[in-house]
Amino acid sequence: MATRPHPLQLGFEPRTEVHCHSRNSDGYLEPAALVAKAVDAGIEVLSLTDHDTTGGVNECSAACVERGIRFVPGCECTVSEDGREHHLLAYAFDVHNAAFQDYLAHTRGQRVRRCEAILAKLAALGAVLQMEDVLRFAEGQSVVRPHIAAALRDKGYVQTNQEAFERFLANDAPAYVPIEEQRAEEAIEIIHAACGLAVFAHPGLTTTQKRVVELIDAGLDGIEVRHPSHTRSHQRLYHKLCKEYKVLETGGSDFHGNRFYDDMHFGRYNVSADVAERLLDCTAKAQEKHVQTR
Repeated sequence: MATRPHPLQLGFEPRTEVHCHSRNSDGYLEPAALVAKAVDAGIEVLSLTDHDTTGGVNECSAACVERGIRFVPGCECTVSEDGREHHLLAYAFDVHNAAFQDYLAHTRGQRVRRCEAILAKLAALGAVLQMEDVLRFAEGQSVVRPHIAAALRDKGYVQTNQEAFERFLANDAPAYVPIEEQRAEEAIEIIHAACGLAVFAHPGLTTTQKRVVELIDAGLDGIEVRHPSHTRSHQRLYHKLCKEYKVLETGGSDFHGNRFYDDMHFGRYNVSADVAERLLDCTAKAQEKHVQTR
């Protein structure tokens, strides 16, 4: 009997999820459980993109092999420019690249220092938390603002994580503290050195069209066009930029698993078959290069 062609080879649009989080940062599910959810949703291509850590990549990759899903290594890298935080999605990199791992470790250290500064601001605002209150929710490798939000909720200062961000933690809120200056150009260079692709995550939330274009000139490989936070006008704008500058057009649900809309969005912000193949091809090349340099 002839082998049945894979849907991507036929040019069909795949079911993909290339922006999601596990317990290794601020997600709710373990990587293997996330893969099981992807199987149930009919996902064909999955990428785990935890904040500033690849700690769940090996487990997720192994579970994908076992369950017949194609996997792309991912990471959501934090950058801070002029006191504002932005995120770059790194895809298809060599997970063993030392310079990339050093960069992520440095950012995670910054996150701990930032958390301490945020707690000091919260105390001055009458919301007293200890570091151990936050670390109880940060079971993975990366301490992020949703962990602080969870601690605020647990102590009764807010009713929901959204309220915590609106009152205290959002970029313009009174307890916000930026990560130390870390330019996007540096992150792009480090991602490329690890054989990866750099994509601007949900730019409509954090940056301007001018800055996105500047980063395309600096080597940015793509823009996350489809994201739950993006309006139709955002999608039209970033789709147009991708076409004009010939960069990758991606999308993902930013699944965490502990928000009321997560299940509704999971697997609904797909990438095209061409983009999926580009991510998978780059993953294979990064793995091949790693093997050759061992």
